[in-house]
Amino acid sequence: MNGLGATPQMELDIVLRAAYDDLARRKLIVERAWAGRCSRR
Repeated sequence: MNGLGATPQMELDIVLRAAYDDLARRKLIVERAWAGRCSRR
């Protein structure tokens, strides 16, 4: 999940947790999760 620098980290964490919980309910395994700012320069 990438906020492109405009979304606060706390909001990204909340959305990531909701997505993780939804996938877990569907019996899908999340191997890696990352939320933050993408700094491609």
